[in-house]
Amino acid sequence: MSDTPPPPPNSGLTAFPGSEIYLKEVLAEADYDPLPFETKFSRCQNCHGMCCYHGAHLNDEEAAFVQAVADQEREYFATKGIDLPQTVVIDSVWRGEPCGKKTALKNWDYRERLSDFPEHWDNTACVFLNREGLCGLQMYSNDCGKHKWFAKPFTCWLHPIGFPETGGLTVYDSARDPTCFDNYPGFTTVTLCGRPDACGQPAYETLREELEFLGTIVGRDFYNEIKKTFV
Repeated sequence: MSDTPPPPPNSGLTAFPGSEIYLKEVLAEADYDPLPFETKFSRCQNCHGMCCYHGAHLNDEEAAFVQAVADQEREYFATKGIDLPQTVVIDSVWRGEPCGKKTALKNWDYRERLSDFPEHWDNTACVFLNREGLCGLQMYSNDCGKHKWFAKPFTCWLHPIGFPETGGLTVYDSARDPTCFDNYPGFTTVTLCGRPDACGQPAYETLREELEFLGTIVGRDFYNEIKKTFV
């Protein structure tokens, strides 16, 4: 088998046209607070794919695609050092309640690799993560000649950008991280790329690539909209 898989049939910006339509509907004219994007962040380095520890949450469209591409391209992923189980999509449970689907998990040695791996996290990782901390779905996108986030679930490449219940988009700090509880001190804001960093750049600059790709999908220039409120 060739190391380069055949391109998926979808010719859109991503493999998830329904998700693209949804984002256009909710964000095309949405108001949002630009101030969180002034918070300083840095691009993580040598994080070993830390934000993949709990798998990727998936909507129905993403779940169907991820399972299908795993079934069709299992040998391709093996060439990237990723031996996939037969089932790569599982039910997700959060705080004892079902909350949709996510990618399956495998045991991982984060705690041995990272000195500051959060104590409240398990030593697990998304099954699409390889030993170098790279995403198999992103490698698949590149090797298909697509945008690197073509086959990657939206919550993965948008991280740490979030969509609050009040609408719009934001980046979370520890005071607003919706996953912070007394016995669980957060997800987004404890990942290396989601922790504010006084030595970093404003989030709209650090996350410029994400904002521009999201803007291309939605048909809106998020990066310059946000930037002009500060300069």
